[in-house]
Amino acid sequence: MHGAWTLLGAPLNSAAAGEGEELAPAALRAAGLVERLAMTDAGDVTGRLTDRMRDAGTGVIAFRQLLAASVALRAAVAGVARPFVVGGDCSLLPGALAADPRARARRARGPPARDAGRGRRR
Repeated sequence: MHGAWTLLGAPLNSAAAGEGEELAPAALRAAGLVERLAMTDAGDVTGRLTDRMRDAGTGVIAFRQLLAASVALRAAVAGVARPFVVGGDCSLLPGALAADPRARARRARGPPARDAGRGRRR
Protein backbone atom coordinates (compact mmCIF):
# COMPACT_ATOMS: atom_id res chain seq x y z
CA MET A 1 0.00 0.00 0.00
CA HIS A 2 1.38 3.36 -0.99
CA GLY A 3 0.28 6.93 -0.43
CA ALA A 4 -0.74 9.06 2.47
CA TRP A 5 -2.90 7.89 5.32
CA THR A 6 -6.39 9.31 5.69
CA LEU A 7 -7.63 9.89 9.23
CA LEU A 8 -11.23 8.83 9.80
CA GLY A 9 -12.80 9.68 13.14
CA ALA A 10 -15.31 7.36 14.74
CA PRO A 11 -16.27 8.97 18.06
CA LEU A 12 -18.12 5.95 19.43
CA ASN A 13 -18.80 4.73 22.95
CA SER A 14 -20.61 1.39 22.90
CA ALA A 15 -22.47 2.18 26.12
CA ALA A 16 -23.68 5.53 24.72
CA ALA A 17 -22.76 6.85 28.15
CA GLY A 18 -20.52 9.78 27.23
CA GLU A 19 -17.70 8.54 29.47
CA GLY A 20 -14.97 10.06 27.33
CA GLU A 21 -14.07 7.43 24.73
CA GLU A 22 -15.96 9.37 22.08
CA LEU A 23 -13.67 12.34 22.66
CA ALA A 24 -10.57 10.49 21.43
CA PRO A 25 -10.66 11.56 17.75
CA ALA A 26 -10.87 15.25 18.66
CA ALA A 27 -8.19 14.88 21.34
CA LEU A 28 -5.80 13.15 18.93
CA ARG A 29 -6.34 15.88 16.35
CA ALA A 30 -5.75 18.57 18.97
CA ALA A 31 -2.53 16.81 19.99
CA GLY A 32 -1.25 17.17 16.42
CA LEU A 33 -1.59 13.59 15.16
CA VAL A 34 -2.61 14.66 11.64
CA GLU A 35 0.31 17.05 11.23
CA ARG A 36 2.90 14.76 12.82
CA LEU A 37 2.02 11.87 10.55
CA ALA A 38 1.30 14.05 7.51
CA MET A 39 -2.18 12.60 7.08
CA THR A 40 -5.26 13.86 5.32
CA ASP A 41 -8.11 14.39 7.79
CA ALA A 42 -11.50 13.27 6.48
CA GLY A 43 -13.25 14.29 9.69
CA ASP A 44 -15.60 12.21 11.79
CA VAL A 45 -17.53 9.78 9.65
CA THR A 46 -19.99 8.77 12.35
CA GLY A 47 -21.89 10.59 15.02
CA ARG A 48 -21.90 9.73 18.70
CA LEU A 49 -24.17 7.04 20.06
CA THR A 50 -26.84 8.59 22.29
CA ASP A 51 -29.51 5.91 22.69
CA ARG A 52 -28.75 4.20 26.01
CA MET A 53 -31.55 1.64 25.59
CA ARG A 54 -30.62 -2.01 25.12
CA ASP A 55 -32.18 -3.59 22.03
CA ALA A 56 -34.61 -6.35 23.06
CA GLY A 57 -33.61 -8.67 20.23
CA THR A 58 -29.83 -8.36 20.36
CA GLY A 59 -29.05 -7.02 23.82
CA VAL A 60 -26.87 -4.35 22.21
CA ILE A 61 -27.07 -0.78 23.51
CA ALA A 62 -27.90 1.79 20.80
CA PHE A 63 -28.25 -1.03 18.28
CA ARG A 64 -29.79 1.00 15.43
CA GLN A 65 -27.34 3.87 15.88
CA LEU A 66 -24.42 1.44 16.05
CA LEU A 67 -25.61 -0.29 12.89
CA ALA A 68 -25.85 3.05 11.06
CA ALA A 69 -22.40 4.05 12.33
CA SER A 70 -20.93 0.73 11.17
CA VAL A 71 -22.40 1.16 7.70
CA ALA A 72 -21.06 4.72 7.45
CA LEU A 73 -17.63 3.69 8.69
CA ARG A 74 -17.49 0.75 6.28
CA ALA A 75 -18.22 3.09 3.35
CA ALA A 76 -15.64 5.63 4.52
CA VAL A 77 -12.92 3.00 5.00
CA ALA A 78 -13.66 1.47 1.61
CA GLY A 79 -13.46 4.91 0.00
CA VAL A 80 -9.85 5.70 0.86
CA ALA A 81 -6.58 4.00 -0.03
CA ARG A 82 -5.01 4.00 3.46
CA PRO A 83 -7.53 4.48 6.25
CA PHE A 84 -6.29 5.39 9.73
CA VAL A 85 -9.36 4.98 11.93
CA VAL A 86 -9.34 6.56 15.38
CA GLY A 87 -12.20 6.33 17.69
CA GLY A 88 -13.72 5.80 20.97
CA ASP A 89 -13.84 2.09 21.63
CA CYS A 90 -14.07 -1.33 20.03
CA SER A 91 -17.56 -0.66 18.66
CA LEU A 92 -15.87 0.85 15.59
CA LEU A 93 -14.33 -2.49 14.59
CA PRO A 94 -17.26 -4.14 12.75
CA GLY A 95 -17.61 -1.20 10.37
CA ALA A 96 -13.88 -0.73 9.87
CA LEU A 97 -13.14 -4.40 9.28
CA ALA A 98 -16.14 -4.97 7.03
CA ALA A 99 -14.49 -2.81 4.36
CA ASP A 100 -11.22 -4.78 4.37
CA PRO A 101 -11.19 -7.37 1.58
CA ARG A 102 -8.68 -9.47 3.52
CA ALA A 103 -11.08 -9.68 6.48
CA ARG A 104 -13.94 -10.65 4.14
CA ALA A 105 -11.77 -13.40 2.63
CA ARG A 106 -10.95 -14.77 6.10
CA ARG A 107 -14.64 -14.82 7.05
CA ALA A 108 -15.47 -16.67 3.83
CA ARG A 109 -12.90 -19.37 4.64
CA GLY A 110 -14.24 -19.79 8.17
CA PRO A 111 -12.21 -20.47 11.28
CA PRO A 112 -8.85 -22.19 10.83
CA ALA A 113 -8.90 -25.97 11.10
CA ARG A 114 -7.20 -27.24 14.24
CA ASP A 115 -5.62 -30.54 15.08
CA ALA A 116 -7.90 -31.56 17.95
CA GLY A 117 -5.22 -33.47 19.80
CA ARG A 118 -2.45 -30.89 19.59
CA GLY A 119 -4.19 -27.49 19.30
CA ARG A 120 -2.15 -26.66 16.19
CA ARG A 121 -3.42 -25.38 12.88
CA ARG A 122 -3.48 -27.84 10.04
